[in-house]
Amino acid sequence: MSKLHRNHIPHHRITSLTDNHIYTKIITHTGNRYDPIDYPHSDDCYVFGLILAGEIRFNVDFKECIMHKCELHVIRPGQIHQFIDSKQADGLILATGGEFMHDSHRLIFDKLSVKDLSVSASTPKTEELKTLFHLIAQMQERKADNNIIRDLTHAYIGLFAEKFKVAFDKSQHCSNRQLEILLRLNELIESNIEISHSPAYYAGKLHISTAHLNNVVNNITGSSTSKYIRHEIILRAKRLLYHTNLTVKEISSSLGIDDTAYFTRMFTKDTGESPQKFRQRFR
Repeated sequence: MSKLHRNHIPHHRITSLTDNHIYTKIITHTGNRYDPIDYPHSDDCYVFGLILAGEIRFNVDFKECIMHKCELHVIRPGQIHQFIDSKQADGLILATGGEFMHDSHRLIFDKLSVKDLSVSASTPKTEELKTLFHLIAQMQERKADNNIIRDLTHAYIGLFAEKFKVAFDKSQHCSNRQLEILLRLNELIESNIEISHSPAYYAGKLHISTAHLNNVVNNITGSSTSKYIRHEIILRAKRLLYHTNLTVKEISSSLGIDDTAYFTRMFTKDTGESPQKFRQRFR
């Protein structure tokens, strides 16, 4: 694994790969058509993966994932991910900026932040996706009309969204209103985590009671609001420990915790190791 000692998390932009914000890559276990990125990084685009054969192992936000034949996966903008290894893997990767995605599809993929779902496609559906992908790739290669390429990409993403919507609808036991509240909470935590960790603070921002917010979070995730917020703190801490040379004190302060000893105890209780040991494992 490559070790990067940087003062920021490596963030890749789709504009460095393509002019029209649509990028395709073919994975083959023979030949040299796939050069995986083996260090943790994030992208400013959605990445849609389809495995046709074998398996691929990778990390997403410090959780290991394994994709098998006929499985679909989506990595959202900003998620930290890293290729680990593969076994006789063939597959297809399409990346695109969110600006070319229908709002209804974006909402479906944003729901993935609530639940981790593994989605499999039937053989006919896999063939549909494969045929459409290769058409997009061919038109990209010959620099065809961008409007046609974008329409085909919308269709490709739509097929992904259809599969994930079915899987999500089967797994959720909440109303659309509750889901809207949780997605909005995610946005607020993202932009306010260094300001407050209080459930009451976020309930106020959402214009609902703390009890109502806790009921929503518990109903969807099985966790209290306090634990849900703490999970986000720990995830950010892991990213900063891995990708920066900031001290534990500086990381704690950047997350809105002035008491470094308290932060260390919280991190250790949640992960089973101190921040220093977590960092040492990767360096």
